[in-house]
Amino acid sequence: MYFKIERGLFKYEFADHYAVLGVPLEANPDQIRERYKYVARQLHPDSCKAASAKEREFATQLFSKLVSPAYAHLSREQQRTEYKLVFKQIGRNIAQGSVKDLATGEFAQKLQQQTNVNQLDLVYRDCWQKLAAQQYKIVSQSLDIIASLSELNLVYMVTKEVQTSPPAIKMPESTSNQATGGLVEQYLRRANDHIASKNFARAILELRDAINLEPNNSTCNSLLAKAYLQQNQGTMANMYITKALNLNPQDPIALDLKKILDKSKNPAKAEKRGFLDGIFRANQK
Repeated sequence: MYFKIERGLFKYEFADHYAVLGVPLEANPDQIRERYKYVARQLHPDSCKAASAKEREFATQLFSKLVSPAYAHLSREQQRTEYKLVFKQIGRNIAQGSVKDLATGEFAQKLQQQTNVNQLDLVYRDCWQKLAAQQYKIVSQSLDIIASLSELNLVYMVTKEVQTSPPAIKMPESTSNQATGGLVEQYLRRANDHIASKNFARAILELRDAINLEPNNSTCNSLLAKAYLQQNQGTMANMYITKALNLNPQDPIALDLKKILDKSKNPAKAEKRGFLDGIFRANQK
């Protein structure tokens, strides 16, 4: 059984484990464990109280394919820490674009309308509690509530990023453009050197700094996607590929990387060699 969720962070091809478990983003290990035990009692075949055999089977699939993997990810400290870093980075990237149409759910829209940053956490927690309380009581509604929780998480991250980011210091336009352009070229040159020497972690740092200066530079975004892909971080790579192509639909690096990712998603049509093997051959001139 395949579960398709197309709202919240899921629409960016990112599995929102917090939404699946129904825990807030600041949940500690004890809260995560207790929530997992509660959800397990709702869904496990030995204790599920669903009325029909079909519903019980659906609950079993929810538990094995969504809930258990989510808990496995969030219950391990190192994985949870890395996951939260990616989570926050996605929020930052989305905050750089349009934030008007992030959500369709009632609770997420309520949070998005919150203009008082001091009340943001309170409204988020109140909305989360109301959704989580109903999440697995009726299993036929569980996927929709997971989507609503993920929308809530997405809006919370992006709104907090927008409201708490310091305003940019405005320089005279000509001076600013010249200075920024020169710095970005330096970052790109160093990043390309690091990629050539397979030091992808350093390349990522250089390219993040470049994007902070020029978030709408397609080359910076496509090169960052390339570095992430070489580190097997497909979710981050896909996000920057999408952004690069939105900025420049003809970006050659992003187009080549998209082909490689598309092949990896259709293994029957892909060549037998690993999809990462072709990255440099596809992009080297």
